[in-house]
Amino acid sequence: LGLPMGLPSTFLGTHGWVQYYCKAALREPNGLTHKNQQVFIVMNPI
Repeated sequence: LGLPMGLPSTFLGTHGWVQYYCKAALREPNGLTHKNQQVFIVMNPI
């Protein structure tokens, strides 16, 4: 998997932010579900 080209860089400012995360859920045959979420940073050259 890859990210689309041209995504804005991660940013945190006084009036807003741009943040990316990956969210996953894994369901086992016994019905148990594992969930996780991970924030990541995107840095594009200026």
